[in-house]
Amino acid sequence: MIYTKDAAFPYPVLSRTSSSYQENYFNFNVDGVKEYKDCYVFSLAYEISSHFIETLLLERKAALILIVQSGDNYFEKLNYEQKEVCLKKNRLALSKRTKLQLHIQTLEDINFSKAEDLSFFYQEYKGEIEVKRHSLLGYSDEVVFEGSDVKPLEIFEQSIREDMALPFKVELKSETIMLVFKDRKESLEIDNVKKV
Repeated sequence: MIYTKDAAFPYPVLSRTSSSYQENYFNFNVDGVKEYKDCYVFSLAYEISSHFIETLLLERKAALILIVQSGDNYFEKLNYEQKEVCLKKNRLALSKRTKLQLHIQTLEDINFSKAEDLSFFYQEYKGEIEVKRHSLLGYSDEVVFEGSDVKPLEIFEQSIREDMALPFKVELKSETIMLVFKDRKESLEIDNVKKV
């Protein structure tokens, strides 16, 4: 889920619109995308204002989660300071409406007693604040990907999924029609028909 509006949480969350921390920024940007045969490689840039959250990430008590919302939805766990991610084409269809956002999620129960960079509001009772595993600690602004190379005349894509029960099926994507085949032989027969 991508947060596009302010959300209220019963504990401190780092975001541009929050006042939970003394400095509230979680900047995120996509510096570039390279397309290869099987995947898209995204170059990421991000900056987190909270030393407390950075420490949790470095100690692997929290993780960065990349969320991609397009024709499909995709989630990828990142290592802290990871600047590139390879997203498989068979799991993701990019479009001009593709949105990306970074979340910070706990990997274990977290107590905020050592969070020295919380705003004044939380300082008195920060030792009582505890969140469960998989809780959201922060979210960046969304990034809208506008660099899709989908060609308007290429409305069909093909994919092979050997685990399908049927030999063939059609999936509608946001900008293309996906022809999904059980095996490559069926796919090649369609290619030969198109060339005649």
